[in-house]
Amino acid sequence: MGASEFEAVLAEHCAPTFRGLKAASLISLPVDESGELGRLIIRYAPCLARCGVSVRRIGSASSRALILFYRADILARLLMRPMAKSVLRRYGYPVARSLDEATVLLSFQIEHLAERIGSGDTFPHEIGLFLGYPPSDVVGFIRHHGHDYLDCGFWKVYSNEAAAKKLFGFYRKCTDHFVSCLAAGKQLPEILDNPFF
Repeated sequence: MGASEFEAVLAEHCAPTFRGLKAASLISLPVDESGELGRLIIRYAPCLARCGVSVRRIGSASSRALILFYRADILARLLMRPMAKSVLRRYGYPVARSLDEATVLLSFQIEHLAERIGSGDTFPHEIGLFLGYPPSDVVGFIRHHGHDYLDCGFWKVYSNEAAAKKLFGFYRKCTDHFVSCLAAGKQLPEILDNPFF
């Protein structure tokens, strides 16, 4: 995977996170023996950090790696919601009592998520909380085993369908904007550094 292909994948799957509309994005990227993926992540990490995005590998399977792109400030706050904390407790995550503590615990929570992914028992569906999905939709997905949803866009919706559809529209516009900027010859760091793109 070269730089332009990497940028295209990030634009397609992470644009709302890059613009601060979404807490996190998870993508599966190919890994080869050359270590190119690691070099690309190192190369782009500084420009992502400048716009508040952290990068963490949280799993791998065969020749692919699961990479989490996340905004720690937003994610720590979202994981403090009462229903989110209840779900996290159920699956053995450390849970914060204050926002200051939430920021400190976030890396431990992500590490626990990575361990649950790596255990291979079952896929940890609470991952939706880490991607900023509404806790009621995460609980609905777990309870209904991914069936009987009201709508399916960036996630399966089990409550507040109208709000989810509106948010999906914002995410699509943001993604389309990033993709069109790349198609017009701009590079990802330039798009990230300019809030007007």
